Amino acid sequence: MLDMLRSLGVLLAVVLPAVALWAVLGSNEPTPVPEVNPTGTLRAAETAAPFDVLAMRENPSGWRTTSASFTGPGEGEVAPSVLRFGYLTAAADSEGDSDAGADRVGSVGSIDSVDYIGYLQTNETRRTVLASVSAGSQPVGAVEAGGVTWSVYETTRGEQAWVRTEPDSLLVITGSAAEADFALLASRLS
Repeated sequence: MLDMLRSLGVLLAVVLPAVALWAVLGSNEPTPVPEVNPTGTLRAAETAAPFDVLAMRENPSGWRTTSASFTGPGEGEVAPSVLRFGYLTAAADSEGDSDAGADRVGSVGSIDSVDYIGYLQTNETRRTVLASVSAGSQPVGAVEAGGVTWSVYETTRGEQAWVRTEPDSLLVITGSAAEADFALLASRLS
């Protein structure tokens, strides 16, 4: 009996640290990306932003909103306002669910393999925005999308940034998504 307890003790001394190490380091499961409902953010921006808010009102089929935020100046402050949205495109939708809808909230996609596209609208200067969004970016041309011209920049990460100036704000689209997805987002801004 004593030999059996010693053997069990040696076995546990080997197995327990291995299990603990696996629990700490994790498994190879992809990390799920949360989906958010952007409605509240959009309403806050439409109420408080010092610019006419231009945003997608409904996601294209298969796209998922993964982030939405609006920051503006507090009472008596003169800080810039910034509206941001992040999306996984249909190419990145690992669930294969083509159900569109910004109101659906859950966990979609994976951060291991995604086509991400981000949208920003702000009343900050072009120089400030480009320095923060894509430091070191270089202009590479222009594209027509959504009936308007966008300046195209190549970022230091090899991604594109599309930039458009409105009378009261600056619009920026950036990310790893395909150019067709940039054009789709640009055409849905209203």
